[in-house]
Amino acid sequence: MATETIRSGAELEALGRHQPGAVLLVSSPNCSVCTPVRAKLAELVATRFPRLQLAELDAGEHPELAAQQGIFSFPTVVVYMGGGEVLRRSRAFGMGEITAAIERPYAILAGD
Repeated sequence: MATETIRSGAELEALGRHQPGAVLLVSSPNCSVCTPVRAKLAELVATRFPRLQLAELDAGEHPELAAQQGIFSFPTVVVYMGGGEVLRRSRAFGMGEITAAIERPYAILAGD
């Protein structure tokens, strides 16, 4: 599944309702670690959680959308499952932490 680019509040709201869930990366042009995090998230979703939608919000292009979500640090990863937010991590986090937070609800909601 291709990475969706978030450009509006309506797209962001729809992402949160995506079933079984979605992973949102909020990045910034000045964020040096956003590029490797983007690649690792894409690999994680493609290989472990293929039914999740992966999306990215560029806070440099849409600062108002990031601010509306209370996101002011980059990178920030937000995981939505079952219509609600289940995880939000900013700046310093590992892919193991993201994977662990997704595994159980994904197995239940995706029917795996």
